[in-house]
Amino acid sequence: MNTFNNKKWFVTSKFKDTVTSKEFKSKGKYLKGSIFAIIVGFIVAGVLIGILNVNPFDYFFKMFQVAFDELYLTQTFNWIAVYIVGGVAMAIGFKSGVFNIGAPGQILTATSMSTIVLFSIVPKGTTDINGQTIFLLFLVSVFSGAFMAFIAGMLKALFNIHEVVTTILLNWFSWYFFKWIFTNGFPDQFGSSSLAGASEHIPDGLLSMGGNEIIAPLLIAFGVVIIAAIVLAKTTFGFKLKAVGSAPEAAKYSGINVKQKIVLAMTISGGIAGIAGFISMCTLNPNTYFGNDNLPTLGFDVIAISLVAFNNPVGLIFVGALWGVIQNAGAPISSLYGIPTQIAGLVSGIIIYLAAISAVFIMFNPVQIFKMWIFVLKSKNDRKMLLILYKKKWALLLKKMLIIFNKDYQKAVKAAETKADQKIVKLDLKAIDSLALTHIKTSIKELKKWIWEKNTIKGLKGIKRRNDEVIQTINAETINKIEAAKLKFGIFKDEVKTRKNKQLHWLENNIKLAKQHYKKEIQAATEFGQAERGRLELLFEYRDGKLALNSELEKNILILHERNVSAKSEAKWKISVVKNNPDLIEDVKAKSILEIKTSLKDQLEKNNSQIKTLKLETKTKLQELKTKRTNQIQFVKNDGVELGQIQQNVQEWKLRAKNELDAKIIKLKAEFNHKKSEIDLLKSDEKILAAQKVLLTLESEFEKTELTDLESHLNLLEKIKQTLKKIDVILTPQVFEAYDAQEKIVDRMRIAFKIRKIKYQQTVNLEIFKAKQAIELEKQKSQTLAENLENLNLETQTKIKDLNNLSTHGLDELEKLIHQEHKIYAHFEAQILKLESKHNNLKETK
Repeated sequence: MNTFNNKKWFVTSKFKDTVTSKEFKSKGKYLKGSIFAIIVGFIVAGVLIGILNVNPFDYFFKMFQVAFDELYLTQTFNWIAVYIVGGVAMAIGFKSGVFNIGAPGQILTATSMSTIVLFSIVPKGTTDINGQTIFLLFLVSVFSGAFMAFIAGMLKALFNIHEVVTTILLNWFSWYFFKWIFTNGFPDQFGSSSLAGASEHIPDGLLSMGGNEIIAPLLIAFGVVIIAAIVLAKTTFGFKLKAVGSAPEAAKYSGINVKQKIVLAMTISGGIAGIAGFISMCTLNPNTYFGNDNLPTLGFDVIAISLVAFNNPVGLIFVGALWGVIQNAGAPISSLYGIPTQIAGLVSGIIIYLAAISAVFIMFNPVQIFKMWIFVLKSKNDRKMLLILYKKKWALLLKKMLIIFNKDYQKAVKAAETKADQKIVKLDLKAIDSLALTHIKTSIKELKKWIWEKNTIKGLKGIKRRNDEVIQTINAETINKIEAAKLKFGIFKDEVKTRKNKQLHWLENNIKLAKQHYKKEIQAATEFGQAERGRLELLFEYRDGKLALNSELEKNILILHERNVSAKSEAKWKISVVKNNPDLIEDVKAKSILEIKTSLKDQLEKNNSQIKTLKLETKTKLQELKTKRTNQIQFVKNDGVELGQIQQNVQEWKLRAKNELDAKIIKLKAEFNHKKSEIDLLKSDEKILAAQKVLLTLESEFEKTELTDLESHLNLLEKIKQTLKKIDVILTPQVFEAYDAQEKIVDRMRIAFKIRKIKYQQTVNLEIFKAKQAIELEKQKSQTLAENLENLNLETQTKIKDLNNLSTHGLDELEKLIHQEHKIYAHFEAQILKLESKHNNLKETK
């Protein structure tokens, strides 16, 4: 048996299965869209650079060369780390359905609060900062960024205020607040000593490891990416976040707390943005300049990076690396060529714009387009037909656009009597052209579909495609069977280990259960005492009475408020009737309206007076209830007999529970000592030795057996199963027994695991052998079919070639030729399916 080859087959098949899965292809489309957006972005930027008389290839080559030059290397990797972490922060928000554009404010808050905390601890000018202080600054950055995002999340969840609005406002709040702190409020303590209007400079080298300032930022960045990827892809929490982001209503009805997840997503996003600010502060931007009212662009850059990477944590590594190169080397290389330094920003801006229309690139398939053109060029009739259809399409489009110059339209307009008739004529003619255009487009689509199918899935290529699908199915089924066997083996191991822990820690586990029962009894006794005391002190009577009085008051107030509303509506209607009555003179109207208003006022005052009376009565009754309870409490306290009896009952209950616990522990210890006395090492050794002999016999046969065919694989697996049954009889299906000592339990487990591992390995060998046999049969079938159909294929291709060589005049003749081509392929396909069916029947018979 070649274990290495089997593992190689399994890994290869698993990889193919993953690569061909729908999920992988879906993600691949987004990857393709991102890559094409970047490539086209560089092409467009290259054209603009070329207009400035600079060789774009040389410009971009030197940009990367400069970025990774020794002089700029550290800064480049620091920018990459910052952009990766910031991109992850935005991606978590976007995936959760919240558009967090508050990164500038969150990063600014993180760096500013860290500066304030640092120089509150150490004096200005300090250069040596210990590790504990650096970690404190890290925590301050995380919690500061998280807090700013938390505010926006709460406003979104509780009041449905859009996060875009709140985060923009919070950005500027952070800016002006910290500008005041550093320039007006506490400039001497936290402001820069050398640069007016800036925060104090953070000491250099805070993230230096042995003089290297690249390793620590990158480790933080990759750590954040790995954690984010695992959380989003492998945890329930991540699934819930994505569910809220993709379908909040569905998530809500499935039981997910949408508001909570929105707040958490925003908070986590802000916290990670704070980490990006921490890295930036410790490496690239040790202080912030508040001299001009411009928010730092870093926060906006990370939003763009996340969008270009389609919020994929792994994709952020590559996009962040590209942005880091452009950011660090763009300005120096532009200065070198004597062109504006803003060109670097222009490159990234173009890429962002193209990423925004990524749907175009996701649908773009250059390989398929190239193949299609090859197929069209191969077929003369298809080429002619497509050309005619496209000409008709363009003619109809032109006709539709220039309809006012159409003679039929002009005649119809002249014949129309009114402008409305002219519009109807125009609409009718446009509708006719639209219908014809739709028909032409459908014909083009169907023709292209036919051209693609006949060159990819018809004929011998169809045999290969179906053969590949069958092989893929065989591989997938084999992988599922192997993984099911592995899972079964894993479950058995877990169950045995659980039983082992129960047996070895029997006393501790049972004492723990007894203590848990004791705690419940104590809690029950305490609750009983509280309930009895509440009964004596009229707590429940007071609580229920208070609730009933308040409910009755609210009900009556609601009724009176409704009467007020009704009275106002009725008065308003009466006033309207009076005003609109033409038979009444103005004085009578004024008098009637005054009477209505006076009546309304009296009614409202009466209702409001009733409300006040009800409130006063309720307050009096509540006071009476409270006084009654206070008097009862004092009476119970003075009397002391019943209260003392309750306390005595509670203490007796607790003492009884304690005695029961002590008795239970004594009993458990005695039982445990009895179990220890039953340990029989000789009996254990006898069973272990018997099982080892059976296992050794199998192993010797296992090594001698040559697995050359299916029968030998099945026979060996049957022997393994029989051996497993014998070992289960010797060791019992539970593997160990009560008389086994700890070391004997381990020996028994080792034997039980080994025999099941051998069974698992042979199951893998058998399934892979069967899969290889099935695949070989499929390949032979495909090859035999191709050989049997070779003459028919040549005959079919000759007929198609003859059709292409015929001269045609007009669309009708072309349609007839293509119809004949369809018939030829249909006949060929019928013969293929007939032969395939025959071969399948033979395979099933075998």
